[in-house]
Parts: sequence; structure tokens; C-alpha cells
Amino acid sequence: MARRLLPLLIIAACVRTTPQPPPEPSPPPAPVFLVPPGCLAPLSGTWVHATNPAYRYEADDDGGTVTLVVSRQYVVDAGFSPRRFRQVDGGVDAGIEVDAGQQAAASPVRVELQRTGNGFSGATLAPLIHPSGRVCEGRFPTTVLSCADGGLLLETQSATALGDACQAPARPLGLLTQQHQLVRPDAG
Repeated sequence: MARRLLPLLIIAACVRTTPQPPPEPSPPPAPVFLVPPGCLAPLSGTWVHATNPAYRYEADDDGGTVTLVVSRQYVVDAGFSPRRFRQVDGGVDAGIEVDAGQQAAASPVRVELQRTGNGFSGATLAPLIHPSGRVCEGRFPTTVLSCADGGLLLETQSATALGDACQAPARPLGLLTQQHQLVRPDAG
């Protein structure tokens, strides 16, 4: 009986199965963004500062990162030539004449924000003149607080410090912040 089973066992051992293809890899899970309500909507397009519409923000949104390029539309005073104006900072005449063509060529201020699992934040990047005369890029931490009612409420650090090599301090100062409400130009 054992002799009869031996050929059957040998035949059974020789039976081949067709190889199974490897399982399809599952798609990676969608990123989880912890952002204020309404902030997952596309934010590309033009925005203006709610209290000073001369400040315009051109936004580019790829779904994870939003970049806003800031520009200012200067109102030319009738007492000055159309190509020149006096730069006014914080309501105080700085006494610096700036050529409108040169102003447009300067590095623009931009806001770079990322939607992440830790919120919707990033930095405002602005060219700053260091006391040594060199131009540095200042970084001002910025957070989106709200996207309610079709607007953006940004909170930005109001000042920064720069070392001799344009580096930020290792330990940022606990500085005051400012809030900026941005709206669509046709919303107002």
C-alpha cells in the first residue's frame, strides 16, 4: 500500500501552481491638514488688504503651499512728477525719493505658507537694509488664523533681528504680532 501511495505523493509534489502577481500597492493616504475651516479651498488669485487696498497680494496655491507676492500701488501726489514720489513709512515722511521704476525692480515681499498637520503657517520674506548697508532677507513668522467669510486673517511677527551676516538670532525674540485681514478686491 505504501508503494502505491509513493507515486501519488511524487505526482502531487510535481503539480505546479501558477505564480500569483504581487498585490497592487495601495495609494498613499491623503495628507492630513489641520487648518482653519475654509482654508482648504483654492486661494489663488488677487487679494487686497482690507484696511488699505493699495496693498495687493497675488496668490498661487498648489493645494499644500500658498505663495502671496505683495505689491503696493502708489498714489502719485499732484505736487510730484509722475515718475517720482516720496516714500512714506508709518505715516512719517522718510524724505527718501524713490524712482517708481526702481521700486518695481526691487525684490518683492512675499508670504510663503504651508498647509500641514501642525496648521497653516510659514513666513513673510522681505528685503531689509542692514545697518552695514547690505540687503538681507528678513523672515517674519506668519500664521493663517482664519479663512472665514471668503477672507484670510494673517498674524505676522512685527519685527525681526539680523546679525552681521544677515542671519536671524538662534533664539527669536518674543515680539509683538500684527493681524492683517485680506479680502478679494471685488468683495468690498
